Amino acid sequence: VHIQLSEKNVLHINAKTRNDAMFAQGLLTAEMRLWQMELQRRLGQGRLSEFVGPLALPTDKLMRTLGFFEKTIQDIKALDTEAYEALESYVNGVNAYINRKPTLPLEMQLLGYQRMAPWTMADSLVWSKIMSYDLSGNLKFEIQRFNLLLKGLSLDRIDELLPKFNTSHFPTVLTMEDIKDGKVPIGKLD
Repeated sequence: VHIQLSEKNVLHINAKTRNDAMFAQGLLTAEMRLWQMELQRRLGQGRLSEFVGPLALPTDKLMRTLGFFEKTIQDIKALDTEAYEALESYVNGVNAYINRKPTLPLEMQLLGYQRMAPWTMADSLVWSKIMSYDLSGNLKFEIQRFNLLLKGLSLDRIDELLPKFNTSHFPTVLTMEDIKDGKVPIGKLD
């Protein structure tokens, strides 16, 4: 495995196999982001208050009620072989770094943290559920629209009562139609 950090601090990993690259990615992620990883793991497990104190109890209760971590453990069983092996390699890389007993990040030291528990597949995957939840900020709005639809209102009437977010004044994700119509020439996205 060959690892290089470019002048712009972009990490490049060259490996003979995908699993070797994933191992290196896990090791380097742990080296560079151990504090963030531990914080995110505890958030996903509903154990943040053990780390930062009682102010995090409401967040822990929410995370445990939502059951993201337990669901993530079940989801691991459904991974295909290729995804499972890649994730396993990544986790092995993280644990290789943790097993070196590195000097913990300052944030962890200030909180009196002594050591870090081994990393698991669920620790890695739970963050995708948290991100999905975080990106569902319009959930209540969508439920309101759905309830109006169930009450028999037409979509046009619902749009009058609860207009959708106007994306015409804000950048959005480009569609293939945008590119095909020439609205954004390929190669001119910056």
